[in-house]
Amino acid sequence: MDANGRQYVKYDFFKIRPSWFWQEGNDRGQAKTQFVEDAAKLPGTVMTRAYSLVGLRADADLLMWYVAESLEGLQTAAVRLRSTTLVGKYMDQTYSYLAMTRKSEYVSDHRHPDQEGDRTKVTATGSKYLIVYPFVKTREWYLLPQEERQRMMSEHFRVGHKYPSVHIHTSYSFGLDDHEFMLGFETDHPGEFLDLVAELRTIEGSRYTKLDTPIFTCVAGSVERAVESLVGDEGAHETAVAVDESIRHLTDHLSPSFEARPVEDSVSHPAEGLLEEFLEKHCRNRQAMDKLVDFCADSSRPEFTVSALKCLARIEGFGYNRWQTSLVAKCLAMPDVEVRGAAVQLAVFWGDYRLKELLESHVEPVPWLKGRIRKVMEEMPN
Repeated sequence: MDANGRQYVKYDFFKIRPSWFWQEGNDRGQAKTQFVEDAAKLPGTVMTRAYSLVGLRADADLLMWYVAESLEGLQTAAVRLRSTTLVGKYMDQTYSYLAMTRKSEYVSDHRHPDQEGDRTKVTATGSKYLIVYPFVKTREWYLLPQEERQRMMSEHFRVGHKYPSVHIHTSYSFGLDDHEFMLGFETDHPGEFLDLVAELRTIEGSRYTKLDTPIFTCVAGSVERAVESLVGDEGAHETAVAVDESIRHLTDHLSPSFEARPVEDSVSHPAEGLLEEFLEKHCRNRQAMDKLVDFCADSSRPEFTVSALKCLARIEGFGYNRWQTSLVAKCLAMPDVEVRGAAVQLAVFWGDYRLKELLESHVEPVPWLKGRIRKVMEEMPN
């Protein structure tokens, strides 16, 4: 990490070669397994996320999103994955974007939950979709007086606040790569992102945009899930069917359970058994756990989400996994303060240091919950 606590951000896009589809199923399965296992061995200091673009763009099928404390960390990740059969033999890297985090000069006068722009650490929310593109402003923009640029950026922020389901990750590439910014937007609702961009086209600051393409719309998932979208083998399909059946079982029984009997503090609830059964069956399946996160973190049903989080905070014996960070991050980004409070309590129950880092990066606007977070962080392990 540099002296100002900034991180390095990398977006690597890959296109599968036609020869991949000529291989025997066993060969493809072995290549997939090697890639997934090697990705799991990447240093813990490198945040790694995988996304599928299959069928969404002609020139990219897979995105690997890395965030590291050093350029060498990014190189380590690249070398490890390039050495796999899947990347080294059957993929071409079609795009590569490098950037760094940096505090924005325009955010000093506005504040909101999970503030973007004054962070130097990237915290992924785990949303279903990630939309990424490079961005360049005209040179005329930088020659404007600072107060003029601030006025137009303040208008930009006001529009952005109308779409709270869209979470932005801005990173900076001045002097590091061919563009000026890399913009990443996490959301569960692509239509809302479309509406946001359409509205931003109408404001004054848009006249100073020089470049905002190519645009990549990516579907989130574990590394295994993203690679399986390339493989398309029967075993992966059978696994997906089993996961979908388990999710349907939760859908049919969890909500009625909460409706029949509210979740009370220190009192066991039948829903705990339903969730524990799912975890016992699927906790090692990344695809299943991604779906559980989406199912529980439902911004349209805050009372349901609170109940689900409270029940999860009573189930022991499953250790820490990436899906737990994803669930807590998504819930901390929700507008309902009760959901955020339940997410804090769940993070304390799980007690992992990565969840403590997540709480440290969260900007909480509600005083009582802000105080609660400050207190519990003192009790959590480093």
